[in-house]
Formats: sequence, structure tokens, C-alpha cells
Amino acid sequence: WLVPAKRQSDIMNSQARVDRAAETYLRTAVAERSIVLPITCLPNPALEVGDVVTLGLPGGHLSGPVETIRLSGGPSGMSPMELGVTVD
Repeated sequence: WLVPAKRQSDIMNSQARVDRAAETYLRTAVAERSIVLPITCLPNPALEVGDVVTLGLPGGHLSGPVETIRLSGGPSGMSPMELGVTVD
């Protein structure tokens, strides 16, 4: 949960500066509470970093962008795919 925050600064002398500062604060607050979940799944070579995936869990769903992908294989076939997915 985000808690209302009051900031005071002499350089906040226009609404545009206040808006930019608020956007930066919000982005930082959300990023600090996000985590990257390690996911192992069936290989999907079409998946790319930045794609948004939805994870089905017993208690509901989580969605987030793919941050990392590890796809490997050998003569015996493809190995399970490893993803890093950012969720809030």
C-alpha cells in the first residue's frame, strides 16, 4: 500500500515540477516493492524479455513482465525454460 507522502522543496516552484517529482516518487515506491520471481516452465522460444505473462496459482493469478530468460538444450532436446518475472 502506498501511504500519502508530503514533500517540501524550494525548487518545486511549478505544477510541472511537482507532477514530475510525484511520478518519480510513485515509480520508485512501486519498484521497491516489486520482486523478480524465478519461474521454470516448458520451453517457448517465442517468449521475449518484456513480454507480459500471467501465472496461474492456486490462490489466483499474478502477471508481470519477463525480465530474464534462460533457454537451453542439447542433443536430447530442450531443457525447461527459466524466467525471471517481475510482480508487485
